[in-house]
Amino acid sequence: MRRLSWLVLATLIALWAQQLLRNPDVEAGIALRDGLLLSLLAGLLFASQATPPPRSRTQPAPSPWPLTGRVLFAAGILLGLTGALLLARGADQGASLALPGLLWLLGLLLLGAGAHWPGPATRYPPPSARWSVDAAGRFVRMALQGQWQAQAPDPLALSPRTVT
Repeated sequence: MRRLSWLVLATLIALWAQQLLRNPDVEAGIALRDGLLLSLLAGLLFASQATPPPRSRTQPAPSPWPLTGRVLFAAGILLGLTGALLLARGADQGASLALPGLLWLLGLLLLGAGAHWPGPATRYPPPSARWSVDAAGRFVRMALQGQWQAQAPDPLALSPRTVT
């Protein structure tokens, strides 16, 4: 019931944000800012109440996020927010927007690089055998030295007259 209450509250906040964005009585910049902030709040409420996806038993545990990726991600967030704030202030004052735009773009690139930074390589144990195809088209297991581990194929199974 508590989860349902949070979802209803998030829906009401999202509807309020939409109403604020459509309201012609409020100045456009203020309505846009407040509407986006309320929509963000509603989205965060929805996301906090979402159930995590079920983990497959065959899926391996995720590797930890590397420190380099976390540092790049945090630097990207800081640069992006700094650039966005400077862009907002500079647009109001009519200042040059080259440096804030560059900061915002650099922050976006660092954020993406940090999010996709590869972790340590996973080391798998070597295979105990190799698989090959015999004359009948069946997969057979071979030893790593190249010797067959399977029995010789049954001649009757190779015959086209065999009823299966």
